[in-house]
Amino acid sequence: MSDGLIRQRRNFLLFSILVACYIHLGIKIKELSIFGLKIELGDSHSVFTLILLFWIYFGWRFYQYQKQDAPCLVSTIYSRCINLHTKDYIEKVFLESYPNIEKTTLSNFVHGDNLILSYKRFFAVVYEGEIETVDEQEGRDNRWFTEKFKVEIRFSIVKLTFFRLKGALSFCYQQACFSDYVLPYLLASSVFLYLCLDYIW
Repeated sequence: MSDGLIRQRRNFLLFSILVACYIHLGIKIKELSIFGLKIELGDSHSVFTLILLFWIYFGWRFYQYQKQDAPCLVSTIYSRCINLHTKDYIEKVFLESYPNIEKTTLSNFVHGDNLILSYKRFFAVVYEGEIETVDEQEGRDNRWFTEKFKVEIRFSIVKLTFFRLKGALSFCYQQACFSDYVLPYLLASSVFLYLCLDYIW
């Protein structure tokens, strides 16, 4: 993380906590010190509006710095965690259905490439598409022949969801990018939801 991103993240987290404390604990700010100049504040509602504006500003700045420094880092690491926990199950299902599937094709499916799943009834997820298989045919040079054809392969939605959930949990608890980049947004979203509920009720 760059120094600018660390600074914007700190400010965003600080104002998220400040907004939450202002709402929940009823904190009243009566005086501010800016460059050594003390300013007395009278209207608490105006102070809270100012805090909200700073909160939105620092959230916007954190988003900009994140997109500049690490635009695809979170999605890449998240996908890697999901693939790490689902690849064994996906590979097992493909090999049980088509033991002679071509290795490159299987590798692309296992790592998430070209694997487009559609949801069906009765707790099943289906892959409907083409695969490529390899067959050895006897001949003068014992060549290997490949064949491509359309298939329908079913996955258990319960098992697939379980492995994906394990991957998501490993991302939350084991990857630093979750606390660095995702946690500030989760905290801000929770504070915003709390703010809306407090306003309604």
